[in-house]
Amino acid sequence: MVMNPCLHAKVFSPSDIPGLFSWLDASQPSTILNALGAQAVVTDDVATWNARSGANAVTITSGARPVLGATYSLKGFPGIYFDGTNDGLTLGTGLNAEATIFAVTQREEQDAVSAGQARMIVSCLEPAAAFGMILATGRSGSANGNNVCLAACGGTILTTTTIAGSTTSGGVDGDFPNYTPVVLGGLCVSAGSQIYKDGTLIDECAATTSVNASTYPVRLGCASNDTRRYKGWLYEVVIYTRALTTLELGTVSDYLEGKWL
Repeated sequence: MVMNPCLHAKVFSPSDIPGLFSWLDASQPSTILNALGAQAVVTDDVATWNARSGANAVTITSGARPVLGATYSLKGFPGIYFDGTNDGLTLGTGLNAEATIFAVTQREEQDAVSAGQARMIVSCLEPAAAFGMILATGRSGSANGNNVCLAACGGTILTTTTIAGSTTSGGVDGDFPNYTPVVLGGLCVSAGSQIYKDGTLIDECAATTSVNASTYPVRLGCASNDTRRYKGWLYEVVIYTRALTTLELGTVSDYLEGKWL
């Protein structure tokens, strides 16, 4: 992607770009805490993932926490593992009407779900009104579709294999293979949503509806109603409450790829 030379004139930080909502980074072990409030070690439950900037990710339900997993560490750092059964973390607040979401992740094979039932990596979704946005996987004609799903929602969503009444990018089955680290980027805007993988645009769509703000909390590893749980590892999450420019998208993607891949 195209880099912004101004942002690369010094060591880049995601906080250099305006509109940062949360920056969670597993390469900073002191930010990952267990249930006792101490720095988590491998196999500990993760009760709190403190942000380097912005909103922290905290426990939704005691006893339903992800763990710090040594398997599939990246660059020497264990990821936070969500088991696809009952794990999740919440950032405690909703998003504005448009957002840009990045996630460094590695998916495990998703448990069988009905076709069209996406597994949520990052979600800010009102279950009843279906307003908000998601970055997810598994939404395809097969129950375990290896694809990336992005929806900036303004209507009923996640019906069969389509997202009706929404600004949607679905990717192609195979875009997101199991046990392969990727940098995902999602631009959730009414002008036309886009999905990036490792800095490359893999899918986009024309505008079909407005993107509605959600008052439901941003959650990691599950939907805002604690369903459609993700199975895999998260290493870094960066969320902005606005649409990033092409240059800004490239800068953040390059930063994450250079750091983790």
